[in-house]
Amino acid sequence: MICVYEHINETYNPTYDIEQYMIKIKGDLKCAFKKFRKKHGYMKIRVMLACSFEKLDGKVNFVFATRTQTLLIGSSINEFIRDQIEEFLQRLDSLEAMAKYKPLRGGSYIDLPLFIKIKKAVVNVKNKDDKCFAYALLSALYPAEDNVERPIKYKDYMDK
Repeated sequence: MICVYEHINETYNPTYDIEQYMIKIKGDLKCAFKKFRKKHGYMKIRVMLACSFEKLDGKVNFVFATRTQTLLIGSSINEFIRDQIEEFLQRLDSLEAMAKYKPLRGGSYIDLPLFIKIKKAVVNVKNKDDKCFAYALLSALYPAEDNVERPIKYKDYMDK
């Protein structure tokens, strides 16, 4: 198997979306595929798009990719590229749908999963009020010798 990496050096312009970008580079993809097919006859192709996202707390890099597909000598490159881009955009759409953030809610006692409880490496104070975070800090700063899960063990430190 011959492994070839063809880099299309087309800078993404933030004034258009990913779909417009993929349509813009379609010609470059077609040219790269034709050149490779002329030399080797057949090929397996996987289209990948490396992205950088800006977040408030820093930069995140991510790679989107299609499935690897075989392009035989008689296959249409135009049809193949259309299918690759459609698959790519469908994957982006589904990623967008899966990327919703739902933060965990805290406030009061939540029982630990058994696999964590068994390790006995986490102090989980059984409180009935909304001071869960305070108990977590106090249990770390002022460790109790026994019955570490009882809120009464940290009562003296609550106002510090």
